[in-house]
Amino acid sequence: MIRKYTFLIIFSLVVIFTSCKKEYNNSFDCDVQGISNIDAKVGDSKILNISVSNIQGAPENVELSLKNVPQGISYFFETSQGKPNFVTTLTITVTNEVKLGKHPITLEVKSDNLLKSTNFDLVVNDSVSMTMKVYDGTQWNLDSPAGELCDSATVKLYKDSVSFSRNKPFYTTFTNKNGLANFYHLTPGSYYFTVEKGTLSNILMKKQINGKLCGYATTNIDKYGKFQYRDQNGDAKITELDRVQYDMLILYEDFFSERIVWIGN
Repeated sequence: MIRKYTFLIIFSLVVIFTSCKKEYNNSFDCDVQGISNIDAKVGDSKILNISVSNIQGAPENVELSLKNVPQGISYFFETSQGKPNFVTTLTITVTNEVKLGKHPITLEVKSDNLLKSTNFDLVVNDSVSMTMKVYDGTQWNLDSPAGELCDSATVKLYKDSVSFSRNKPFYTTFTNKNGLANFYHLTPGSYYFTVEKGTLSNILMKKQINGKLCGYATTNIDKYGKFQYRDQNGDAKITELDRVQYDMLILYEDFFSERIVWIGN
């Protein structure tokens, strides 16, 4: 009798296990093709052609999404959900807010009974010649002794005074939310530059001198919120002789340059 019951118990367990295994084997699963590592430069838009294929079970509606997307990267799917089999495109755009380097990103596929992911790397690599960080000095306070980082300021580089007088910059960019403006593939040499946002500028206290609007180029802001100016002629004092239309910078061969600029009114 004991052997009989033992046999029945074992038989029942085998049936249950087999049933569960069969149900598991028939559960929905899909495969995603077309995801690969991406090399991009700032300003690039990369398109991946993605196919979602049913490999097991009855097709379920799946949703595609990206996880761990760094700041400065925008993306969209032509079609972000549907029942396999279907194809879609993923467009990834790199803005000037992204940090250079390797960014691990995850493509997630999700349905009612499925969650799987595929990892890939987005590598943002470019020849950055200079980074400029811009502060709004008018927002100085005790908690922000350097002022506030300035978003959407316009930074213009000029090759010479003639191009400046004609308002023909050869390089124009804008600061991001962190107050940063990146410059790529600049040839070593001297450049004139201005930074402006609305009425704010890096050249302050402007007035007409010989038909030109000239002021003082900012170099810092002190602990009392007062702007410091560049001593253009090196006489250790700020006078009318230090008034300029623009500030200047020098880039050297094989040398990455970082510049901090304050703007005010």
